[in-house]
Amino acid sequence: MMAPARRPALGTFVALCVVTALLSAFAAGPSTLPGDVRIAQWVQGWHGDGFQALADVGNGIASTKTAIAIWLALLLGSIALRRNLDTALLVVLGILRGLGALLKVVFISPRPTAPLIAIDGHFNGYGFPSGHTFTATCLGGAILLIAARRIHKRAERWAVYGIAVLIPLITGFARVWVGAHWPSDVLGGWLWGIIALVVAWVVSQRLVRRVSPMNRPAAS
Repeated sequence: MMAPARRPALGTFVALCVVTALLSAFAAGPSTLPGDVRIAQWVQGWHGDGFQALADVGNGIASTKTAIAIWLALLLGSIALRRNLDTALLVVLGILRGLGALLKVVFISPRPTAPLIAIDGHFNGYGFPSGHTFTATCLGGAILLIAARRIHKRAERWAVYGIAVLIPLITGFARVWVGAHWPSDVLGGWLWGIIALVVAWVVSQRLVRRVSPMNRPAAS
């Protein structure tokens, strides 16, 4: 029988999946979603060196090389410290993020084009969901979940929480600001990333519970 405390969490997750599925269905194909062009133009209307620097950080932190480096650092640190749950979380999350690349092929949604919005760079492949934002959400979420369990000082823990949340937010802004993605692509990256985090967290907990009894010495 399901514990009462788990029912609201399950209901929230189901609602998240439904919203993500609906957004993905509307985003699929060549058409843009209502508000995509207007929001993108509004974001690109923010001028200044500060926004350029913010976009550089957002695009850089979720790039393939940087993301893999951060993920490996977290993974190797967890292995070295024998933190089995953190290790399992990172491994499962890495697998899910890799599989998430197939979503672009499923939905076949083109990236933005000029003259609808300004395009600052050369971007290949389909747009939905934003891969950078998906990756940033997974990284930020993993850092948040690990910090919640490992950092005991409240001020330090909340500082890490802030950084973890800012990673996907800044990345999402950056992808729209440079014209790499529509706002709906970014929203899709956030939602699919959150789903991957929840699944990875649940699966990793179950894996650790199953493996741990096998490693305990038999009672004499």
